[in-house]
Amino acid sequence: MKLMNIIPILIIGYLNFGCSGNNPKPNIIFILADDLGYSQLGCYGSNYYQTPNIDKLSEQGIRFTNAYAACAVCSPTRASIMTGKNPARLHLTDFITGNNRDNYLLSQPDWQKFLPLDEITFAEILKEKGYNTALFGKWHLSSEKTPPKSLPFNPDKQGFDETFVTYKPSRSMAQS
Repeated sequence: MKLMNIIPILIIGYLNFGCSGNNPKPNIIFILADDLGYSQLGCYGSNYYQTPNIDKLSEQGIRFTNAYAACAVCSPTRASIMTGKNPARLHLTDFITGNNRDNYLLSQPDWQKFLPLDEITFAEILKEKGYNTALFGKWHLSSEKTPPKSLPFNPDKQGFDETFVTYKPSRSMAQS
């Protein structure tokens, strides 16, 4: 077994622990929100933000209390979560489409500007275990930001049964 695939397998193993035989598999809801810190949720002690629905989910589930982001920007972190691999191993080390400028003082290495379809995702492992999978919201792992060019790399090609991908408006749309 390749070491790079062990993290998703360990997570799946943990999630299925105690669920064999007549016990049903647990439901898994994974919420990933950009720029949301743990201290902003009521279930982690925030009095400033009101998050009653997330707080209710956390009472019946698992709350993670010790974690880090794989990268300081979204795309490499998302790719790392989806695959269990470090962004450097994926050669996806910046946000997509990001930093294609030539005026940097240091040379920028070639890097992957999408999550390759041959990468095994968390969703694909869940499907193998009999789960139905869905992704709603930001994907930001396609080679292009918007359809039709983004469609070949969208989450429905990487293990998700149901998807609704949101896209940021282009600068021209945002200014009009």
